Amino acid sequence: MSESLLQSRLEAHIAQVRDDASITLDERLFHEAETFLAVQLYNTPPELLSLITLLSSLIPTLQQDPTPVIKLLQRLVEPFSFTDILQLDPPVDFLAGLDVTAIPFNPLVLQLLAKASRSAKDVAILANMPAVVQALVRLLLCTTEVGIADQAATVIVDLLRADREESPVANHGVGDESVTRAGGQGLFWRRLFADRDVYALLYSVCDLKTTTESPNLGKREKTLAQARLLALVPRIGRLDWHYLVKSHNQEVERAHGLLDGEGLLDFACLHMVNTKDDVLHMNFLQFLAELISSIKEPSHTDRHISVSLSYLLDRKLHKQAISFWLDPDDPSHDPLDLKFLYGPSARYISTYASSYPEAFLQSQDFRPVLNRLNKAFSSISANEWAHGQSPKHDLNVLTSLPRLALLPQRFPGISARESSPVNFIPCKLTSPDALDALALILHGPPSQAAEMTYGANGFQEPSEIEGKSDETEAAAAAYTIYLTYTHYHDTFLSDLLTHADIVALPEKALAAINLLAALASANYAPLPTEESSATFLPDIIANASALPYQSVAQASTAQPPASIPSVPTPTQLASTLSLPSLSHLPPYKSSPPPALSPKHKIPPLAPPPTANILPSRRRKGRPRKRSLQDCEREVGSSAGGQAESGYACSRGWS
Repeated sequence: MSESLLQSRLEAHIAQVRDDASITLDERLFHEAETFLAVQLYNTPPELLSLITLLSSLIPTLQQDPTPVIKLLQRLVEPFSFTDILQLDPPVDFLAGLDVTAIPFNPLVLQLLAKASRSAKDVAILANMPAVVQALVRLLLCTTEVGIADQAATVIVDLLRADREESPVANHGVGDESVTRAGGQGLFWRRLFADRDVYALLYSVCDLKTTTESPNLGKREKTLAQARLLALVPRIGRLDWHYLVKSHNQEVERAHGLLDGEGLLDFACLHMVNTKDDVLHMNFLQFLAELISSIKEPSHTDRHISVSLSYLLDRKLHKQAISFWLDPDDPSHDPLDLKFLYGPSARYISTYASSYPEAFLQSQDFRPVLNRLNKAFSSISANEWAHGQSPKHDLNVLTSLPRLALLPQRFPGISARESSPVNFIPCKLTSPDALDALALILHGPPSQAAEMTYGANGFQEPSEIEGKSDETEAAAAAYTIYLTYTHYHDTFLSDLLTHADIVALPEKALAAINLLAALASANYAPLPTEESSATFLPDIIANASALPYQSVAQASTAQPPASIPSVPTPTQLASTLSLPSLSHLPPYKSSPPPALSPKHKIPPLAPPPTANILPSRRRKGRPRKRSLQDCEREVGSSAGGQAESGYACSRGWS
């Protein structure tokens, strides 16, 4: 079908529906126009504008689902800029399209507003439309559709990103620095935070104590609005942390319980969420984890932490977030709440330890976290590891800790084996989750030896990559953990190969194979000395004398040396590295694939039943009909042979 004929059919159908509201939209015709006609009309702007105007005139008269018309309009307006959209006749009614009840039209209007983020000039034009910005914020917080709320949040963040000012306040190195600074005037930022009506809407809709907002929202709708504000705050903080923490309108802020100097972040963290509600509390803990993982602008007081983590530490929110996992036996915790908050609290600690490893090693949380892991893993019996439910949250925390924290150390009253929680993970009676955790820990950090990065001075060699020393220390720590674990679990590799051969337990077998692959591709390095490493913690190196190097070295040499240094030499490293693995892995690699045991083999198919396998039912006195097998036996046994048996068969077989 040619495009001109398709266009004629579409225009005729639109005219019919506009004149007679009872006519149903031809969805197939609109789909064909969306697929074939829209691209062709991009080359003829007058015809494209004519079709857009025709469709726009159809929308007010529709009394049926407008989805086919909306989808076609979304495809037709793709090549237009925001300035072109403002010049359409009749003009676009943004306020009607952003109404919370106009759900079918919301995606189209949001698509039109998103075009303004392509240019700082268009963002300034939109910022001078306060009613539209207020309707956009209300749609984000009040809509019942999750997809529309996500699209509205993306539009707001894109507009803020395009309107960032080139100033020391906004240029903190936070957020997506791959996006070129647009050099905006900051008008949309001021519209969102300095306009009283727009700024007050962020508080009134999300505050459970207020009921003056329009439309009037219940508790369920307000909690949804709170969740959307919590999802928006970290995205704004990545662009400019300063706008979140400072006060913008004291009258609005005081009306919702804020103190002088507190801003939107204080409202979200300290005043908005009702932590007595378990669901809201879970969402709040996830928000805190997202806050410290997405906003990593260095703090002015400590270069090892970010401004977001410093904020949580100052407000005691960090201690509150980790307490549900770190101290579940605290009498202040409700046992019912722990069932919901234990996992989110563990995820927060995982995010904290993996995002700020140096701060974690130097913090007061270091020892309590290790003790909690030791207690959690030591309380699980071997049968529970093999057949029970794995402690997934605790294993997640374990794999998120820096490997330097997992080295055996000398703690008062604790042996070297008990000082590292890795040694409590079993390798014989174990679970797939435990094997996956060992794979992540024992593999070491991602190797950058064969990578090239492009920086300000062009391509850089691996030795010039920032953080190379940190990788070396993590690789050395991973190797040390491997040696320690194989020392205390001397059947580690043989047990691993046994698990890999059990085809009846596919999850455990795949986890064992994954661990074997992690060991084969591990990134290891010798343990550095205190003089050769500036960031390696001296107290951890001093405690390296607790490592069982003596037993490993004695097993790899003919005669035990007189004294074993606390830090192995490269010759010791080469000898001990090959000792635990080479006697197991090559035979396993060359062995045939495992097969099912005879008792598990599938039996052959049974032969098909014969025609007379069931006894025939006959009346008494009536001769039984002979089968073909009876005739053949008679042929073999009679002297007359063929003639007699043939006669018998002709009479008796059927």
